[in-house]
Amino acid sequence: MIEQPLSLFRDGEQRWLGYTLFALLLLIGLLYTIALVRSRQEGEAAVAGFAVLLLLFVVTTPSLGVFHSIGSLLLLGLLFGHFAVLLFQAESLWFFAHLAVPVTLAVVTLCHSYGIWQKGLISYFVVVVMIHYSTLSQSLPMRHPSDLDSNSLVPGHAMKRQHVERSESEVWKLVSLGGE
Repeated sequence: MIEQPLSLFRDGEQRWLGYTLFALLLLIGLLYTIALVRSRQEGEAAVAGFAVLLLLFVVTTPSLGVFHSIGSLLLLGLLFGHFAVLLFQAESLWFFAHLAVPVTLAVVTLCHSYGIWQKGLISYFVVVVMIHYSTLSQSLPMRHPSDLDSNSLVPGHAMKRQHVERSESEVWKLVSLGGE
């Protein structure tokens, strides 16, 4: 079972497991995209949103179909390339570790099966997204009740909000340094 690609989980007796895993990946992608939009990382948000759409395409196509295979490879390539570009732009030493991940997974799994390698790479992307998400949430403004003006509690009036601008490379430098 572990050697099967993720999509085959939704085709077997335990299809609930496959669909649950895909739903969790979609949820992670949506939350990550929203965080990128909120932190004004429009370029990254566009890539993340496209990745979510590609994932949705992969979920809705037959597991053994050619379009499914192309979509899943495009998705993995998009994520790998995107994070490589971000790490490179941030001049992070993690860039080299990132480049080694696919080969390292192949060596660690002894090239046993595509399914094990694929799930390892997906798990890696989930970890990278969670690390980046945590740095994004640190850069979002914290609101305290004393920061609100008297109109903010009136329906239809916007809350006063401060925003900290950070470029994509600054955020990735924070990731490389482990925070501020």
